Amino acid sequence: MLVIRKGCDLPRLLRVPLCGKSYSIIEWHLSCFPMLHMSIKVYIVDDRLEMRLLLRINLEKLSEGIDVCGEAESGEEALRNVVQASPDVVIADVNLPGMSGVELVAEIRRGIPNIKIIMASMLGIEVFGASALAAGADAVVSKTDMEKIPGIVRELVGCKVGKDAT
Repeated sequence: MLVIRKGCDLPRLLRVPLCGKSYSIIEWHLSCFPMLHMSIKVYIVDDRLEMRLLLRINLEKLSEGIDVCGEAESGEEALRNVVQASPDVVIADVNLPGMSGVELVAEIRRGIPNIKIIMASMLGIEVFGASALAAGADAVVSKTDMEKIPGIVRELVGCKVGKDAT
């Protein structure tokens, strides 16, 4: 039973923490229903169209609860659009035309410190991993391990969505 006393902070009282954010009781209640759950928003940065399509299929079609909110083929394009897209996670290739993926990570981290960033490449992780992590990436992954990316996205966000929500 909920007792509300005169003078209590009702807006604060009716908010609950969920996945590191604060939601109203109504928002929290809706998140309990599988069809009304929040999805994780991902922004993809890769200069190869076929790789962006493969990532999109892997994230949206094969993984419930993850939506691609935008794509870019260069670091410069990503910087222009990532704030408006408001993703939870950015997945960026290491080798991009113009600005490198590592430079992109550093720029995003400077402007949006709380965003999660995954660096991906066809190169072995040992080739770029240390520099990507030093620049501010939260995770590094080889594109040959693409099936692991949805799990890494969920782990970084720290929120259960889709099949994991129940």
